[in-house]
Amino acid sequence: MNGNWNDYKTSLFLPKKAIERQLRPIYGARLAVSSRTDSGVHAIVNTAHVDLTHPYVNTVYKPAFITQSVNAYLSRNDHEIRH
Repeated sequence: MNGNWNDYKTSLFLPKKAIERQLRPIYGARLAVSSRTDSGVHAIVNTAHVDLTHPYVNTVYKPAFITQSVNAYLSRNDHEIRH
């Protein structure tokens, strides 16, 4: 991780860390979000895209599993999730 990824307070760092810790994709996670993440801006109703390569050949991550895994990680680490 480099650049903004070093700032653990950004709304980009935590989901990326959650994806990499929970799903363990081969090449890490390439994450892009649809809005700005300036200091003091709340990440409400954002859309994200993530590129992942599953460790097992011909296996894909299901979107619901990705969402559930990220939300579980964030909840366990005291980060509020709103639905």
